[in-house]
Amino acid sequence: MKRTLFAIVFASAFALRCTTGSIPDDRCLAMLQGRVREIVPSGNGEMMRFDTIGRLVYSAEVDENLNATGNETNFIYFPMEDGREERIEMISRNDKLVNRRRCAVTRTRKGVEMRYFKIRVRTDERIFTDMVRTVDMQGGKAVCQQDTDRTVIQYYYLAGNRLPYKSEATDTLGRVTVTEYEYPDIDSLGNWLTRLSLRNDGHPVLESRMIRYYK
Repeated sequence: MKRTLFAIVFASAFALRCTTGSIPDDRCLAMLQGRVREIVPSGNGEMMRFDTIGRLVYSAEVDENLNATGNETNFIYFPMEDGREERIEMISRNDKLVNRRRCAVTRTRKGVEMRYFKIRVRTDERIFTDMVRTVDMQGGKAVCQQDTDRTVIQYYYLAGNRLPYKSEATDTLGRVTVTEYEYPDIDSLGNWLTRLSLRNDGHPVLESRMIRYYK
């Protein structure tokens, strides 16, 4: 229930890089606190792994046996000469590479931009495409996300809480999906272990997961 969120009284003490005025890492974009190493869903859901500095290195939708149900993505990072970071997304299915994407990642206190590009074979020139994903931050929290398909998701928080109680997703046709969240189980670092999602156009969805941390 939303009321359970007030129990997260440790927010200012445990937040490592997701604090006001800091540069957001990928754990912060995923609304995670602390040195999260891996997220393991209890049933069907998304598995994620992060490196020690908070960058996403693996993501896949898995079943109850933790077998990938579709694409798996491994992420590799390299510094760019202009201060940005190049991220290569290696997308595979059934252990076979099906796609590889590159993007230039820009991180500031106000948010993160991932601008995708291709490499011209003969000159190694970067040719940027119209695929861009952005996440706007406010007070160390993700407040607005635009995906590469132009879907825009806005997140809403109760005062003093770091987990959203509601989101509004607007697609390219202007259709709005509102989802409200309840968190029956939250760990000592403020990350949810059980979440109930209530959509205005569908049935309630209950998710549970295990979170492993770096020591």
